[in-house]
Amino acid sequence: MLVSEVFYSLQGEGCNQGRAAAFVRFFGCDLACDFCDEPLHRTQQTKQSADEVFAQISGWPTRYVILTGGEPSLEDRNDFIKYLQLRGYEVAVETNGYEPEHIRCANWVTYSPKDWSKVNLEPFFDEIKLICDVGSEVREIVEISKGTDKPVLIQPKCLPDRGQSDANAAFCHQTILAHPNLRLSLGLQRFLRFK
Repeated sequence: MLVSEVFYSLQGEGCNQGRAAAFVRFFGCDLACDFCDEPLHRTQQTKQSADEVFAQISGWPTRYVILTGGEPSLEDRNDFIKYLQLRGYEVAVETNGYEPEHIRCANWVTYSPKDWSKVNLEPFFDEIKLICDVGSEVREIVEISKGTDKPVLIQPKCLPDRGQSDANAAFCHQTILAHPNLRLSLGLQRFLRFK
């Protein structure tokens, strides 16, 4: 597996926000989002086996692992997910939905589509996270939320060089007040400045 980094921190986003987690960041992505918060997936890679990754995470007290990127579903991760599950880990995946079959064994899937005109509402995920700014169409957010019974979270877009945007946060706040079936995801790692 091509891995950019393995680290221990808190989940900063989504329904599992605040949980201690071992993160496995995979190298590579099929997209080039201007708001991507982690450039390592494009610049840093080492080839690691499942045993080598496990050796890094097994020393931490959590039994919760998040596969992230980049895009973890670029390659089939099911064998690795099962490997971790057999060792007592709950495995979550953060994906843009590139290839849902590559992550079907995960315990939890956060689906964060970037092209809202092509959202896959087949039930492969446990939550949808939409990155929003003041230019986002509320109508599109509402339509996506009507198409699923899973939690739909909206998260203020921030740019790596400019941080949080008060205007984007206000947009999310007002959108949720108008549509209370939506939830807020903050990206705590940016506010609290942890990895």
